Amino acid sequence: VDSGKILVVKEASFTATSSTQDSYMAFHTSLNGTLAEKVRIDSAGNVGIGTESPQDKLDLSGDAVFKQRLHLSSSDNESAQIEFKKSRGSMASQSIVSASDQLGRIGFAAFDSSSVRDSATITVVADAVGTRVAGKILFNTGTVSAGPAERLSIDKDGKVSIGGDLDIDGTTNLDAVDIDG
Repeated sequence: VDSGKILVVKEASFTATSSTQDSYMAFHTSLNGTLAEKVRIDSAGNVGIGTESPQDKLDLSGDAVFKQRLHLSSSDNESAQIEFKKSRGSMASQSIVSASDQLGRIGFAAFDSSSVRDSATITVVADAVGTRVAGKILFNTGTVSAGPAERLSIDKDGKVSIGGDLDIDGTTNLDAVDIDG
């Protein structure tokens, strides 16, 4: 039984032309006696973890845990970004999302007396689907006795709903708002 292997493989049949002389490295490990590829470095230098066709410098497929912090930086005219992408099906065979599909979520969690639980979340869902997908942002907070519930939302038309009790649309002009409770 193999415990692991590293392969260096031609991406195509090599010829005298340099553009056909590309290769990749594949790292395999064994889990429960089954050998499978876990990491690939392609000829462009892209590293894939959990994918055999990395599309960027680092392409992770599956869950990842970052201890302490994830630091994003940029230079020149580029901005640092976090981008959430959603597709029904797979990224290789994409299909359109449906209204109410969750497009992305940022969760804030803390350990209470027994486990780590969400305290607050920011979620984006598909509000409507047409030639483009319109988004809706939901801000959710929890209490000491219950998990996060929607407290504020901004829909595809810019309408703001606060606690379900106050709706503000684009025609509302408020000089000052004081809301108790």
